[in-house]
Amino acid sequence: MMEELKQKEVIVYGYWGNTNSATVRNALKLKRVPYEYVEEDMDNLSRTALELNPVLKTIPVLIVDGRP
Repeated sequence: MMEELKQKEVIVYGYWGNTNSATVRNALKLKRVPYEYVEEDMDNLSRTALELNPVLKTIPVLIVDGRP
């Protein structure tokens, strides 16, 4: 009996003018992966974005099922 595949929660933290953010969003769209997009300010990243990427402290950050 086949198990039902569970849809993973995908969140992208990005900035509209950032080419890397656009690449991530375009790849997800091409693969038809539903995702939530969180717009960030490049000059003033949110505390959440900084906590998700503590080493580089930059965006984009891709979160899948709560894990960066």
